[in-house]
Amino acid sequence: GHLEKPEKLVFITGTNGKTTVSNLTANVLSDSGYDFINNSSGSNVSEGVISALLSKSSFFGKANCKLAVLEVDERYAPLIYPYMEPDYVLCTNLFRDSYKRNAHSEFISGILNQHIPAHTKMILNGEDLISNHLAWGNDRCYFGIGCPDGHSTPNNIIKDIVSCPDCGAKLDFEYIRYNHIGRAHCPNCEFGSPEMDYVITDINYDSGRCEIQTPEGVFDFKLLGNNVTDLYNEIAAVALLSELGVDISKTKESFEKLKVTESRFNSIKVGEKEIVMNLAKGQNPIACSRVCDFIR
Repeated sequence: GHLEKPEKLVFITGTNGKTTVSNLTANVLSDSGYDFINNSSGSNVSEGVISALLSKSSFFGKANCKLAVLEVDERYAPLIYPYMEPDYVLCTNLFRDSYKRNAHSEFISGILNQHIPAHTKMILNGEDLISNHLAWGNDRCYFGIGCPDGHSTPNNIIKDIVSCPDCGAKLDFEYIRYNHIGRAHCPNCEFGSPEMDYVITDINYDSGRCEIQTPEGVFDFKLLGNNVTDLYNEIAAVALLSELGVDISKTKESFEKLKVTESRFNSIKVGEKEIVMNLAKGQNPIACSRVCDFIR
């Protein structure tokens, strides 16, 4: 609260994917010549945010740049949002997490709803019925996948939302990609999945390319990974960068040079064998399930 803040504050939060989305966004911004604050080398809790602010502050606490793009742990909203009101919040998704820490997704969405300011622009996963209803009165846009992804597991028996939170009716799912990620609507009221603004409309794993539809048109992009979670991270970063005013052609150009951070996903050849290393956050049931499913 005692440090001067940059003019524009961007928070990236959510259960899974926020580190990857933050790193992708930071890479493109750096490539585009932006001067900004980022906590990619630190933590996403209050101490890490303080360290990031100090890294671009004068001795007397004055901000030395106008933009901050910060990964913020969703559980730490009460300790950060009151002192730093974000102009943009991107939420990747909300799932149940370790019960020792985050309890149920409704608990986390409640915390976020209590602390997101009314002026904050929301950038949300259009296929996650929990996170895409955050801060319902705020200006918002949605990202997602609008075509078959080839790697979905729709026979999930665990879903974090099955009933309409407004009237209690059982939701009708048009499709499910994994867990509760998909599109659904309530048969009794208006609750349901929104139309999406930034959409992956075609995926070609053989060529390693995808088509992304944005308000500016349809663009060909490099695929940054083969897991469905990689697709969501990629389209989330594209949506955020576009909302920040980065030219879509610059984002596309930068993505050609990028790949998922090796500490999170890496593939090496040993003789005629391929060894794949894929990181998941410990005690996070959805992340661990996605890695096991990707291996399968």
